[in-house]
Amino acid sequence: FRVFMVKLNQTIHGKHVDPKFADAFREFMCQKLAKQRRKELSSLASKIRSMPFGARGIGASAGEPQHIVRVDRNPQAYLDIVRKVGHESRRIREIVRRLSVPEVRVQRDLIHGELDLDALSRLVTGGSDCMKIDLHQRRLDAAIAFLLDFSASMASHRSSLELGVSFNEGLIPFHRLIDSRYFAFNERVYDCGVAQPNNGIAGVNCDGGTLEHFGVRVAGNWLRQSRRSRRLLLTICDGAPSDIKKTKEEAYALLSAGILPIRILVGVHVAPKTYPIELFFDTWDELFTELAHVFETVVRAVRIA
Repeated sequence: FRVFMVKLNQTIHGKHVDPKFADAFREFMCQKLAKQRRKELSSLASKIRSMPFGARGIGASAGEPQHIVRVDRNPQAYLDIVRKVGHESRRIREIVRRLSVPEVRVQRDLIHGELDLDALSRLVTGGSDCMKIDLHQRRLDAAIAFLLDFSASMASHRSSLELGVSFNEGLIPFHRLIDSRYFAFNERVYDCGVAQPNNGIAGVNCDGGTLEHFGVRVAGNWLRQSRRSRRLLLTICDGAPSDIKKTKEEAYALLSAGILPIRILVGVHVAPKTYPIELFFDTWDELFTELAHVFETVVRAVRIA
């Protein structure tokens, strides 16, 4: 244990450390974060069921902040990203298609509808209540706002740009079931539009700091106007916001309005609890590997029982 602590101290302070120890420590942290994610994801369904989804209150975030930029499309940049994320977008599309199959209930003993072959014997006795209708109940009726970190730290690796395009491409065919809109933030907030071919997400450059609370407010205002049964904010970032207190206030104001904020943090092992649901990932590669599982868990949680 004493040797372990010495090497851990060397790792924390950036001094030379044995590569095998570094790999073992990273694996330990990956397992720790995976355990935290499982715990958070397992609580999703119960938290959603307990929320006041009929609420449409404005809460603490009545006004939109300044510095909102409506982003123009960048077709070539968008196409370049689409080529990279075909696998991820197909998996998202398949998850929604599989989980959106409506529930069918049969109502029998009717005098109008289509003929119920199981009730033909009633015709012999002169009965007219031998008709039926199939009732299709929609399982998905949701609005999701994606809030993506485009600060300077996101420019050097596979990050929220590719995730945003993956979700956009995956959700385009399901606009009748899921409303989605895409926002980016750094020192400004960028409105990249709804799910549609070549929306504005590829037109934002990674630069500046992380005024996340502005983004939460703008995305939240869009969600408050939605008439969908389920409303979610999904934020993806790589660190703590510049103003922790304001970000927490904005996130929990959404919660009180029946909107569930979920935060995905990448490359961060610990952060202030600013959202009611926070999912930590060690690397971007790990997030992309787990993306389908996480998204399917979220979609299952928001389905209408």
